[in-house]
Amino acid sequence: MLLAAVATLVAAAIQSATGLGFAMIAAPALLAVLEPREAITILLLLGLLVSLLLLFAERRPLAVRRRDLAVISVAALPGLALGVLVLEGVSKEQLQVLTGAVVIVVAALQLTMGEADPIPRCGGGVAEHPATGAGVGVLVGALTTSTSVNGPPIALWLFARGARPAEVRDTLAAAFIALNVLGLGAVAVTGDGLSADGGYLALLVPITALGWLGGRPAFERLRGGGFRVVSLLVVLAAGVASMAAGLI
Repeated sequence: MLLAAVATLVAAAIQSATGLGFAMIAAPALLAVLEPREAITILLLLGLLVSLLLLFAERRPLAVRRRDLAVISVAALPGLALGVLVLEGVSKEQLQVLTGAVVIVVAALQLTMGEADPIPRCGGGVAEHPATGAGVGVLVGALTTSTSVNGPPIALWLFARGARPAEVRDTLAAAFIALNVLGLGAVAVTGDGLSADGGYLALLVPITALGWLGGRPAFERLRGGGFRVVSLLVVLAAGVASMAAGLI
């Protein structure tokens, strides 16, 4: 339980500072101590909480890219069902390795491409094409219900489209709210339904709120410079940790 508590505190603080990282940091710890369905349920609930706090408890103008949010949310719907099938068909260790692999690939691609738009380099302005957003949405939906680590593809897409730090942070939070609600619904109506350890949940809810509060000042410092690099290093480190946990 201590492992889950520490990971959740750090994860909430990092998501508060960078806009992503909660599931990437908390998932390896929760998957190590809980069964996959329990871990995914708790991750979705706590991720929903920290995103709600980020958007509505900070009392500031929001910078959500509404059109991008709509594309991701609608396109994610078919992916949610695919993710549930993955959740039912793989072991805990396989799920940890899958989570880590997805995270590492996305982070490494963005870091090696640098500040310039990486997706157009690979395909002549593909980042602006509606089909790209739809494809990202389907992938994000599948990741939501299979690993709960759904932020990296959205972040990559937003960075490629030239989003500012505040836009990345707020659009990610808004997307997580929509995706986590949809993900909880998808998990609830399939297989054994939602499953969450009440003791873990009671402990981790206030810890999540505390982490969000601690991460707020860090965002104000990062938005002046270094936001992108720090965000991507968080992604990469979490992916390595998840793969290591699944392979050991």
